[in-house]
Amino acid sequence: MRLAELNPTLISSVLHRTWLADVPVWIVAALIAGPPLILRWPYAILYLIPAVAAGGVVDWAMSRVRHRLRVKNALRSPESLPTPAPFDFAERAAFWKELLQGSEGKSLVLFSFGTCVVLNRASDDPLADAKQLLSEFGHSIPGTPSANMLVYDLTPSDDFVIGGHHPGILTFVPGAAFRKRHVSGRAEAVAAFLGRELRVLDTFSRDVVHVESLA
Repeated sequence: MRLAELNPTLISSVLHRTWLADVPVWIVAALIAGPPLILRWPYAILYLIPAVAAGGVVDWAMSRVRHRLRVKNALRSPESLPTPAPFDFAERAAFWKELLQGSEGKSLVLFSFGTCVVLNRASDDPLADAKQLLSEFGHSIPGTPSANMLVYDLTPSDDFVIGGHHPGILTFVPGAAFRKRHVSGRAEAVAAFLGRELRVLDTFSRDVVHVESLA
């Protein structure tokens, strides 16, 4: 089985903004324009237009504030990290090498929570390059493409590989981690969110456990 031969399922986390996404703009407009509406034409319309515009400005401003808060919370390092589940590093490296056959990868770097960073160019220091890649693309910010998940179902096994917005960052999710047989119909979603969480943990810990060449 090769990763290039699999068709991943996209689980999007991008927020589709509506008028009620952050601040109820029409409620704001009504509060501002309410009193003038009892006035006769054309005074009401003269107040209504700037009221709606003001509501839109407030909505836009609040959306920016909330986005900054989401980014700040996503980048805040947790006080403590859980202990990663142990796995055989050599066996996992062999799994990735088989899965990535035919890719342009030059080397792979494994992290303690199951994330694999594939470097597509020769590197004098693959550990540093892999950690840098994770620091730039490993975080998950709600409502942005960084929180999207690509789910690769490794049937007939119960395992999954979860990708994200950078093609060189992949996370292995063993079926035993969430008992796929007990979440029939929702296995992909459960694996996706678990894989994304494991990637984020690796992004914060950056604990490299194995490095191997794909050349």
